[in-house]
Amino acid sequence: MYNLTNKQIKRLEELKQIHRMHDNYPGDVSYASGLIEMIERYFEKDFKICEIGSYRGVSSEVFAIFCKTVFCVDIWDGNRNDLSAYNMPYTDKHPLSPEEEFDIMNQEYSNIIKLKAYSVDACQNFSNDTLDAIYIDGDHSFDGFTQDIKNWAPKVKLDGYVSGHDWSLINQ
Repeated sequence: MYNLTNKQIKRLEELKQIHRMHDNYPGDVSYASGLIEMIERYFEKDFKICEIGSYRGVSSEVFAIFCKTVFCVDIWDGNRNDLSAYNMPYTDKHPLSPEEEFDIMNQEYSNIIKLKAYSVDACQNFSNDTLDAIYIDGDHSFDGFTQDIKNWAPKVKLDGYVSGHDWSLINQ
């Protein structure tokens, strides 16, 4: 059971209203409600989790509220204009790059460890059976997703969790 402060509860309510990805993502899967429900049901407050693909940090912040340690792996190599190929007017609503937004959010949480690296490289910093959970939301290509599962699943303890976001959108 989590003993959240009023400030944390209020922030979670705010996070439920923020799109986790770009602002015109179809459906409601870009909101944090389902993530919060998953964490409350399955995670423990002493969990060490690695999030592969942290983007702007909305889900990272949710993990930081609930978990002891949150490793955030992303290359943050793009800029806010990179989304034009997906017809996403990111710059209209977000004057900062995703990494800049992440860094601002990250200042509030001492339990977030930012790892600016490719997933395949970052996983080499972790021994097998050391993480309580991984959350895969990085490279959305079929090969990238498959590689993340292959590389990161061994890092999770036997009774841990492998989870992620929008897997149904993986391009085959």
